[in-house]
Amino acid sequence: MCVRKVEVAIVAIMALAYVASVKFLSREVSITVGFILGIYLVFRASEAAVEGLDKLALKAGLSKHLAGVISSIASNLTEALVALFLIMKESAETVETAVLSAIISAGLNVLLLGVLIIILSYKRGAVFVSKSAIRHESDLIRSTVIVCSLITVMGLVEDCKGYLPKGIGVFLLLVYLAYLINMFVSQEKKETKAEYSYKKISLLLALGFGGIIAGSKLISDLGEYAVHTLNLSPALAALILAVFGTVPEHGVAMVGAAKGYLEIGLANLLAGVTQCVLIVLGLVALLTPIPLDGYTVFQLASVAGALWLVNKAILDDEKLTLEEGVFIVLLQVLILVLFEELRF
Repeated sequence: MCVRKVEVAIVAIMALAYVASVKFLSREVSITVGFILGIYLVFRASEAAVEGLDKLALKAGLSKHLAGVISSIASNLTEALVALFLIMKESAETVETAVLSAIISAGLNVLLLGVLIIILSYKRGAVFVSKSAIRHESDLIRSTVIVCSLITVMGLVEDCKGYLPKGIGVFLLLVYLAYLINMFVSQEKKETKAEYSYKKISLLLALGFGGIIAGSKLISDLGEYAVHTLNLSPALAALILAVFGTVPEHGVAMVGAAKGYLEIGLANLLAGVTQCVLIVLGLVALLTPIPLDGYTVFQLASVAGALWLVNKAILDDEKLTLEEGVFIVLLQVLILVLFEELRF
């Protein structure tokens, strides 16, 4: 990660502008400035955190694939922290916004995955992916589909008026933990030389996680302001937070895939979906009951369907086609357009 002096100066100016706006200007201005600063901090800090975790894992002797999985968690740390900060506001509206932002983030990852499939399959005719490339991810995808389906059925049984009990999130977290343990046990033992010292790795992790925490707090302030002051619905506020928290980070994976790093881009986007459901939603469900209203149930069902389609398409013929990409995009666009009407 390369940081130029100009970039440091810009961040310093933005930070000073935020402090000045809090002290001397209206709350609307301070929230706006803080939100812009938060987005920038999250975007750049995520790069540092991902790089630091990746180098630390490699230095510890883990395989490159497992190191990539561990570092990808940092890419979704923003969604988790924004949701947790919103829960700390202790109001029904912000809790619902936190829940919906996590699920919508998963849906946006599916949307980006569909766009990536369309772009690449249009150029190549199809996106070819070997089964071995997502061997472990395939098992996790199946588990995520089952989790989403079970919660969807529970919501339908309770006529979309029930709640997922508080504490149930431990099971979601255990599913992902089992996946990581399986990855660790089955990894190929290879000696890997990491060029970074522990001192540089520690600096990357400190800057990365510090920036992510600060940025996530600033982003969550907009969510509270949007719901309580602007009187936006929790669904619309969650959509805004999810778009700005998800698209910049995972858009980088799309650019990388378009440049030839296909497996990395595909794995990052698939990991983004499963982590939003199992880790982010799991953490939220540990702390508060999750309302199973119409939109939540429908979004979970769509995530399950899209993941099932992607997994089946790869395992069937080891390729993703243009038609499958179009279907995934249309499905997610439909949900985003109708999200207010779905909240019955």
